[in-house]
Amino acid sequence: MKLKSPLRSINKSLKNYAVHLFHSETPKSFAPDDEPGDESTLQRLVHELQVHQIELETQNEELRHTQLQLSNARDQYLQLYDMAPIAYVTIDQTGKILDANFKASELFDARRNELPGAALAAFISPASQDAYYLHRQAVFSTGLKQATELTLKGRPTQTVTRVESVTSADKDRCLMVMVDITSQKLAEEALKRLNEELETLVAERMRQIQMSFNRLNTILNTATDAIITINNQGEIESVNPASAEMFGFSSDELIGGNISLVIPTQQTETLLRNINQLLHQIDNRPTGCVMDISARRKGGYLFPISLSSNRIDKENAFTCIIRDMSERVELEKVLLQRTEEERNRIGRELHDTIGQTVVGIALKAISLSTELEKIAPPLAQALADMSAKLETTGREIHTIVNDLSPLRMDDNDFKEALQWLVDSSQIYSHAKITLECPNDVAIKDSRVATQLYRIAQEALHNAIKHAKAELIQVKIKQTSEFIKLSVIDDGSGMESTSRSARLPFSLSGKGLENMKYRAHVIGADVEVLSNKGKGSHVECTLLT
Repeated sequence: MKLKSPLRSINKSLKNYAVHLFHSETPKSFAPDDEPGDESTLQRLVHELQVHQIELETQNEELRHTQLQLSNARDQYLQLYDMAPIAYVTIDQTGKILDANFKASELFDARRNELPGAALAAFISPASQDAYYLHRQAVFSTGLKQATELTLKGRPTQTVTRVESVTSADKDRCLMVMVDITSQKLAEEALKRLNEELETLVAERMRQIQMSFNRLNTILNTATDAIITINNQGEIESVNPASAEMFGFSSDELIGGNISLVIPTQQTETLLRNINQLLHQIDNRPTGCVMDISARRKGGYLFPISLSSNRIDKENAFTCIIRDMSERVELEKVLLQRTEEERNRIGRELHDTIGQTVVGIALKAISLSTELEKIAPPLAQALADMSAKLETTGREIHTIVNDLSPLRMDDNDFKEALQWLVDSSQIYSHAKITLECPNDVAIKDSRVATQLYRIAQEALHNAIKHAKAELIQVKIKQTSEFIKLSVIDDGSGMESTSRSARLPFSLSGKGLENMKYRAHVIGADVEVLSNKGKGSHVECTLLT
């Protein structure tokens, strides 16, 4: 099938249009459809010439109109080309500039009329000459779009351009687009410097952090105290080597387990209460809690420790620093033994010297009072009063000597010692004092029995002398797990304090400090519950 060309279609249309114009202007006597003849043939020829003339005039008019449009389009293109914000350059295969717009002349720092015929290489810096040559060769040899970066010369500050080039249809010219990317390059260089500085700072900071981390690891690994981190549920999250050595467990056995693995249950509950109080603190002060309690080694052996716990920043995690107090407690036991020996010595001195002297003076005063009763009654009465006071002083000295006397208690002597303490305290007190102690109570360790006795003695003294109690109860309870000593009174009491807020040996009052100290030596825990006007409850618990 043969297709008609568009030009033939256009010509046919123009011919039809011309025939229409001719018919509208030609008389009917000259119509081409008249009968053939010499005259009609002439008229038909004239008709065809006139139609052809009109057709030519119409084509000419269309051509003038198209030429005008093309001229306008060319002017617009030239305006866009010349005033474009990026440089357009056309070069031949030798690199000579054929055409360039105003932006190109500005970029090359040259007049526009000087660019045609000039070599483009003359405006490119020596450092970019090789890149330009390879770029030009690639464009003409491949006929494909090529891109590169070139540095121009002739300015104080080198101008960096991005060049994209393609060949013309006949491949004898290269059409180039050049974009000034100097600001971008400067920004990239600045960003690169900033990145390098940042990398240097980060590297330095990482080095410092690594040094701190290594130092911390060294401290943790070489610390003689056990350092354990736990959450608020008491689950162990990490341990240091000293923890495994102290408790006899491996690190794998400790991590993931509960803190009750190394601390008895009752004291674990106290620890969790304390750390949950830290968890709900409104302020972020680095306040922790310190506890003197007992810990448990892998074999079940209990030993005294000092446990300091505090919250880690704002996490639900806590550090527990645990120090083995066994050596210190042993030293304190020796100290208490020396104290008992000193008490014994002072008691003997009081009994053998001052006590005997006071008794002798009292007897002499009575004798003199009897002799002088008839001669000088006032003097005799003064001597009798002096004798009575000396007798009272002698009884007080005797009481002090009894308090200072050393205790030598066997397995079954502890109850008798407590009963003697209650009876002797009842003598110089108006309070009713009772003792609840089962017959099966037996404390085999005499040092433990001695310290429990002294704690009961101190608690009774405080209830009688300071609390002015009318009813005092002394109770002792012993099971396979613990020994509990309680002294309860209905005296004046004191202001209540939170036990968890008190540091070791910081109980108010010297007597309470002594009780806390003695309990610590034997690995016991003392709790004092008191309210103003409602009496006090001193409870000493020793885990067995």
